[in-house]
Amino acid sequence: SVRVVGQVLAGYIVCERDGEVLLVDQHAAHERVLYERLLVRYMDGKIDSQPLLLAMTVEVGGEGADAIERAGAELTQLGWDVERFGDEEVVVRALPAICGARDVGALVERLASELARTDANTAGLALAREVLATVACHAATRVGQMLDEREARALLDEIAGVDFAAA
Repeated sequence: SVRVVGQVLAGYIVCERDGEVLLVDQHAAHERVLYERLLVRYMDGKIDSQPLLLAMTVEVGGEGADAIERAGAELTQLGWDVERFGDEEVVVRALPAICGARDVGALVERLASELARTDANTAGLALAREVLATVACHAATRVGQMLDEREARALLDEIAGVDFAAA
């Protein structure tokens, strides 16, 4: 029942419904869709992992390296192959396939930062939710990325299936 009118500011999908204008933040909508998709896959034990052609070393600081080391088992279940490499670095061999070819270094730095801010006792589903949110944000459509009508419609169809009350 929502008609796509266009896109403004290379970040918002303009829609019309029943005489009303709706603006949809394309990054937030895509991030939520990806998060929900990843969460379902995690619950089913099926997060796809993508090996890197060459292992990558990323400097994440001492706290970040500690946090990644502490979360190692959970990260493996979430599609990561990452481990501490020295005092302030980690080596990445694989990451969740949904991440694609975007800046792996930036993603790992952000992951380490998020994990370092997480209570050391956080584990299981609570930790998974935090990691999945970081991955979904990194993989989502960015502001500045123009969507054609078909892509905008597909995103709206997917977001319509998200249960926002479940979060």
